[in-house]
Formats: sequence, structure tokens, C-alpha cells
Amino acid sequence: MANTRLTRLAFKKRFPASKWKAARAASATNIDLADFFEDFDLATYIDIARQDVIDPVNALMLAAWPVEIRLTQEESDAVLLEPVQPIEEFHG
Repeated sequence: MANTRLTRLAFKKRFPASKWKAARAASATNIDLADFFEDFDLATYIDIARQDVIDPVNALMLAAWPVEIRLTQEESDAVLLEPVQPIEEFHG
């Protein structure tokens, strides 16, 4: 079975930098984004096969999000579906 555990940095780097920054800034006033980033901040690693990771990433594709935050299908796929590279692997 393929490894699905990423370091937190590797997970972050899979997002477009400008969208990650915009979402992080918006988390100050948006409870859903605040919860997403709280989970990220508290995690030891990010398992991209877990439903509680998949759902919020996919939710960032919803039209309700400002374009500065909203992920495209391709961007979401890059976060969740790209194989974990050796440099991205969490070893713990």
C-alpha cells in the first residue's frame, strides 16, 4: 500500500502559495477555515487518505469561496491525489 502520510510542510507546499496565504488570512474571520488550519496546526502529519482531510480540501473548490481561496479541480487533485514523494514522507 502506498504511503499517504505527508509532513505538514509537504502538505502546505502542495497548495498554490497565494491561495494558502489568502485562506490562512481569511481564517481569522471564517470558522470553517479556522477549523481547517487548527487541525493542520495540531497535526503531527497529514494523511491525505483520511476523509477528514479529503472533505475540507474538496470543500475549498466550492463556488462560495472567493477566487483568491477557491481551488480548481486540478489544484485539489495535486493536493490529494499526487503520489507521496520520498521528500514529502512523514517518518515518525
